[in-house]
Amino acid sequence: MTRTFFPADDSDDLAAEQVAEFPDARTAATAWTVLKAWHDRCSGAMDTAARLQVGPLTTAPVPTGSARWYIVSWTPAGEETGRFETFGTVLDGTRIAVLRMAHSGPDHRYPPGKDPMVGMVVAAAGRLSGTSG
Repeated sequence: MTRTFFPADDSDDLAAEQVAEFPDARTAATAWTVLKAWHDRCSGAMDTAARLQVGPLTTAPVPTGSARWYIVSWTPAGEETGRFETFGTVLDGTRIAVLRMAHSGPDHRYPPGKDPMVGMVVAAAGRLSGTSG
């Protein structure tokens, strides 16, 4: 299942969710581990020209399963405005939801626990477990 959202304005903002169903919980857990390894490998890569930064994985409180998220930011060549993409992943049993939110702007600053991705992974976890509508 894939869902996307584009705002009505002419911005390059977006949000998306993709859910993968695995044949069993062990295979899903392996995929979960691979997603973490990809993050860790990406966070070690630095592009100083674009000021690429990969944030740490942060866990999010969910009633069942596991959820985590991180932010990637950079400044495209020749631009002054930064680009921010937050990614979230949720594991519950045999399913993993992968979430993405993207926007341009001068910054991406939220109080701890208030980043919009936190709400997105918590909502996705509720849907995967069937505890929300």
